[in-house]
Amino acid sequence: MYEIFTKKLLAAQKIAIFMHINPDADCIGSSLAMYKFLINYGKQAEVFLEPGNMIRKNLFVYPNISIINQSRPSKYDLGICLDCATVDRMGNNSAKIFFDKCDERIWIDHHIYPYPIDDSIIETTSASTSQILYKIFMEIDGTLIDKEVAFCLFGALAADTGVFSFSSTTAETMKIASELISFGIDNNFIVDKIYREKSICEFNLMVEALGKTQFFYNNKMAVISFFSSDFMKTGCDIYSTEGIINNLIEIDEVILAIAIAEEKENVYKVSIRSKDPLDCSAYARIFGGGGHKNASGCKFKLPYEKTLETLVKTACTFIKC
Repeated sequence: MYEIFTKKLLAAQKIAIFMHINPDADCIGSSLAMYKFLINYGKQAEVFLEPGNMIRKNLFVYPNISIINQSRPSKYDLGICLDCATVDRMGNNSAKIFFDKCDERIWIDHHIYPYPIDDSIIETTSASTSQILYKIFMEIDGTLIDKEVAFCLFGALAADTGVFSFSSTTAETMKIASELISFGIDNNFIVDKIYREKSICEFNLMVEALGKTQFFYNNKMAVISFFSSDFMKTGCDIYSTEGIINNLIEIDEVILAIAIAEEKENVYKVSIRSKDPLDCSAYARIFGGGGHKNASGCKFKLPYEKTLETLVKTACTFIKC
C-alpha cells in the first residue's frame, strides 16, 4: 500500500525529516516518531525546523525532542516532509531550500489539497499524520516500533483528534490508539502533558481573550482575538493561543469559530473551527489557507479591522445567515 515510501526508504541511508512552520503536536510527534523508527531501522536521520520557529513548552515532553535541528542541513539521500505538502508551509529559508536539494523527496500528510501532489502520501480520511505513519511503520516492520515511537505517535494522535472527540476520529483511529497503548506507554500522562495542561500565563491569556469574544449572525459565529498587547500583559506568545478556540466551538449555538492572532503589525494568523455539516476548509481556501473539514486556518496581511470585516462578511454564505 505504501510502496512509494518503502522504495525510497530502501534506497536511502542519510535521511532528513522536515517539519512545517509553527509545528503543532501532530507535526512534532510524527517527526520524532519517524526519526526513532528510522534509527531503529539502521538509517541515519535528522529532524529540521525552519529557524526562528518556537516549540510550545508542553511539547518538550516528547522523547528525543532535543535532536530537532534549526541549522542548515547538508546533503541527504531522502527528504521527508511531514504534516504538510507545500514548500510555503516549510518556511522561507533553509528548510524548503534544502528539502529541494535532497536526492529524493516525499510528502506525508492528512490535510485536504485542491490539487494532486507528486511524490506524496496524502490520506485525508486519517485523523492525523501520525495515524498514517503507524500504518506505514506496521507495513515495513512493526517490530521497529518501540515505546518511544509509540509515545510520539499516541501524543500526536490524541492532540490532533481533541483526545478522540473530533469528527475525524474513526474506528481505525481508536484501534491504532489502543494498539499504541499496548506498547506500555502511559496514555493518561501523555494526554495531560500534551493536551490538557496550561501554564499560568496561558490561563491568563485565555481569560483575557474570552472576555472579548464577539458573536455574529444570531450567535452562529464567534470570533476571539489576540493582540500583541495581550501577549505583553500575560507574558505569553502567539504559540500559547493554540486550543483556546475550542472553547468557542463548544458553545451550543456556534457553528463557526474563528481565532485571530496578531503575528506582527497587519499580519494575523487565523484559526477556524466548525461543526458538521459546515466545511471550514472550503472557507479557509478562499483566503489561501486550508486544512480539515472542521479545523482549518489561513493568514491575513491586512489591518485587524479589515481582516475581521472580511472574515465576517464571507462567513455569511457559509452559515446561511
